[in-house]
Amino acid sequence: MTSKRKNLFLITNTTHYLAVKTYIDTHSDAENFMVLNIRRFPGHEDFCNKIKQDPEIELLDVIYVDQQRKPPFHYLDIFSTMFNVKQIKGKQKSFDNVFFSNYNSWIQHYILKQYNPRKTILISDGSGIIPIASLRKEDKTIPFKGSKFFINKILGLSPVEQLHFYSPWELDVAASDSVEVFNFKSSATTKIKKDKIYFVGSPLVELGYLDKEKHLAYLKNIKSRFPEGEFSYFSHRREKDGNLKDYEFFGKIVRDNIPFEERMEVEEELPGTVISYISSVLINLPQVYPQLEFHYLSLGEGDIPEGTNFKERYDTLEGNFKKMERDNFKELKIKQINL
Repeated sequence: MTSKRKNLFLITNTTHYLAVKTYIDTHSDAENFMVLNIRRFPGHEDFCNKIKQDPEIELLDVIYVDQQRKPPFHYLDIFSTMFNVKQIKGKQKSFDNVFFSNYNSWIQHYILKQYNPRKTILISDGSGIIPIASLRKEDKTIPFKGSKFFINKILGLSPVEQLHFYSPWELDVAASDSVEVFNFKSSATTKIKKDKIYFVGSPLVELGYLDKEKHLAYLKNIKSRFPEGEFSYFSHRREKDGNLKDYEFFGKIVRDNIPFEERMEVEEELPGTVISYISSVLINLPQVYPQLEFHYLSLGEGDIPEGTNFKERYDTLEGNFKKMERDNFKELKIKQINL
C-alpha cells in the first residue's frame, strides 16, 4: 500500500491560507501540516483557531515575528526561533513537499533547510511573486537583510536551486524553475448587480505611502465616475478605524474577517465592478470572474510622499500590472482633484 504524501505549509496570512485550501481541494489526498509565521495582527487569534479546527491540516506551531529588540539583543529571538524549528523537526522528520510564502524570510528558509524536500513550492503572495520570478532568472541568491556571515555560516542558508511557483498568474520563470497556475474558487451564483461597486482598501495611508487627502480625492473621483453606483468599501485589516470613518461618504464600510477572494466566493449577488489600488486581489480574481469588470487605480505623479522607499517598488508593480491587462482587467483612468 502506497503511503500518502506529506506536505508542510509555511504561511503568514489569510490569503496564503486560502491558496493552501485551494491546493488541497484540487490535488490528491495527502497528510497536510502547517507552521504559521505571523505578526500579531488584529484577529490573529481567530486566524490561529480557525486553522487549529481545520480537519484537513495539523498545525505544528506558531512562530511570531513581531519582536522589536534591537541588536545585539535580537539574536536572542533568532536563537529562540531556531530552537523552536528544531522542535518542529523533532515532531515531523520529513516532508515530500514544503510550501513557503515569503521568499525573503530567513525563518521559512531555515525550516526548508531542515527538511531538504523533494519539491520546494513558493505560494503566491500577490504581485510580489512576479519580481521574484524575474530575479531568479538572473540570480538565485536570496536578498536577505543583515549579516551575510550569520546567514551563511550560523543559519547555513543557501539558495533554492529548483523552485516551483504556485501562482494565479502565468509567470516567466528561470529554466530550472517551474510554475503551476491555479484559480481560486468562484461563486456559485450567476446573479450580478451591474451598479454594485466594491472598492478594496489597502493600508497605503497608514504606511505613509499615500497622503490621506489624496486618497479621499481618489474616492470622490470614483463616485463621480459612477454616479449610479452602489458603493461598498472593503477595508484592509491594517486600516485605522479613524480613517475609515472619514471614508463613510463613499458608501458602506465593510470590516471583513475573511480574505476578499473568499468574500467573493460566498456572495449571493456579485458586484458588476471591483476597484482597488494595485493589489493582489486584482491578480487573483479577474480570470475567476470573466463576467465582471476589475480596475486598478494608478497613483499619479507626486502622490507618493518624498522620503519613502515605496516609489521604486511601486513603479515596478505598476509596470507588471500593465503587462497583465486583459478584457475585464484594466487601469481606471480618472482625473485627480487638485488639493
